Amino acid sequence: MDRDADRLFTTGRVASSRPIPDEGKAREKGRAAKLGRSLLSASLVGSTNRGRVLQALFDSGPTSRAELARQAGVNRTTISGIVQPLLDRQILVEGEPNPPRQHSGKPARPLWFSPDAQPICGVLLMPGSVRASLITLEGKISAEYEEALPTSIERRSEVVESIAACIARTLASAHRPPLGIGVAVGGMVDTNRRAVVAVNLAPALDGLLLGEELTRRFKTPVILDHHPRALLVGDRWFGKGRGVRDFAVVYTGEVLGGALYLDGRLHRGPAGAAANSAIRSCRSTESFAAADAAAAGTRSPPWVG
Repeated sequence: MDRDADRLFTTGRVASSRPIPDEGKAREKGRAAKLGRSLLSASLVGSTNRGRVLQALFDSGPTSRAELARQAGVNRTTISGIVQPLLDRQILVEGEPNPPRQHSGKPARPLWFSPDAQPICGVLLMPGSVRASLITLEGKISAEYEEALPTSIERRSEVVESIAACIARTLASAHRPPLGIGVAVGGMVDTNRRAVVAVNLAPALDGLLLGEELTRRFKTPVILDHHPRALLVGDRWFGKGRGVRDFAVVYTGEVLGGALYLDGRLHRGPAGAAANSAIRSCRSTESFAAADAAAAGTRSPPWVG
């Protein structure tokens, strides 16, 4: 990755090149350890930059390398180095050349998500049901299945089998293995452990290490998150939150849930704890959301036909 990419797509201070005096070795060692925790490795810089380019495409629609370079303030070569791995993996594809604005110069070819890209599997886990969707990177649902998940089930193994069966049925429609599985849970989750902490009316789910179990079965990355945050990510990708740095998502029903996106960041508590107000009734249920990674693929961007 060249200096432009390091400078403009990441933040942080540059370490001093001055020699370390002998008398200050212990202090400098502590500073170095702190600095090491604040800097990104070369591999993380690359993945972070690619993620930001993808987000720019979600925000702006099909965009040429030259325009991406202009938005980022880097040269076209830097952008080409970032997007080439995405083209090689068929995540992105080059569109037809745009008519040149002038009589000279090479026509720009916009980059957009490939229809042959690996899809994402989104799962909504609620008391009483599990729903799985297969979603393209353009935000289109190509397959969707739902199965009952009776709250009367007491054996955890039965719950896991039902969830896995719904996902397997959905993935059977995929032309390629998915990039990952995102699970939006209608209850408390521990995002660090990828575990369900508690779900109202479904005690068999309490304490379930669902992410670990699904990763073992499907051999693909799995993310768990609370359903309002998954809904927020969906709005960030495909809804009214596109290109917005500050907004909130609120779900109203028997349970009131919400999520915040402030200064360009999704806010969450320790281990994914949420701050929700529960309005309890005899029909206590929780909100609807798409998967955290697949994040509301039910919405199509306005440039998708």
